Amino acid sequence: MATKIFADQFDDSSFQDKVEVTVNTGAASDDLVHKNGDTMTGELTVPSLQVDNSLQVGDSQVVLKADTSNNRVAVNLDNPQSALHVAGDIRMTSGGLQFTDTATEEPKLVLYKGGTDFAIIRRYADDYTILQIWAPSETWFTSNEATLSLVRGNEPNQEYIDLYTIDYGSPQHGIRIQKRGTGQYRPFVFEFSDGNNISEAVRIESDQSVNFSGNIQVNGTINDVTINTNTILIELRTDDPSSPFKGQVWFRTDL
Repeated sequence: MATKIFADQFDDSSFQDKVEVTVNTGAASDDLVHKNGDTMTGELTVPSLQVDNSLQVGDSQVVLKADTSNNRVAVNLDNPQSALHVAGDIRMTSGGLQFTDTATEEPKLVLYKGGTDFAIIRRYADDYTILQIWAPSETWFTSNEATLSLVRGNEPNQEYIDLYTIDYGSPQHGIRIQKRGTGQYRPFVFEFSDGNNISEAVRIESDQSVNFSGNIQVNGTINDVTINTNTILIELRTDDPSSPFKGQVWFRTDL
């Protein structure tokens, strides 16, 4: 709604030319947003004269562009390649990221912040797997490895423990200890903990020595066992050695 104000200029003894001022008060009946604090209901239609179906707020603020033919929206870039394509960081102070069922729209996998500084992935679906890291085959890419790494330290002096699967002509899966720069090889330990007490089961040192805590049980056949080479040798044999050495023990399996 526009309001007109008329004012006459008074010069000592008489009124001179009339001055007309039009003020747009931005009343609710206008269905327009005029000033800070005004609210809007309904749809916002971008004028046809706006370039590229874009909405720009301010000279250096966010720019939204819509690809209406593919139902895509871009933030701060042209030609979105996904339903939402963002150039820059995305920050969330609450809530999370949800992957929903296409039929029911119910959340099946949710990524959200736990506590103050860690992430939680929670599964609501029937699948057993929460996270998969795919290693491409040789016919797809030149790098045939998928690795999940825990890293300690900063570049260039990191220490890694990797859970990996590789296919460089000889496929294998494994756990790998790595180091860079002045980083160190650390012991690899299997342990149990109830939150208060820690019980170590196996410790593998950087010199490849292995220490077991507790009893060792082997189900299967033990073949030749060498303990500290040339000091103690335990064997299963079908004959006696021609020149036994001190520390050599053998069991005959043919008798």
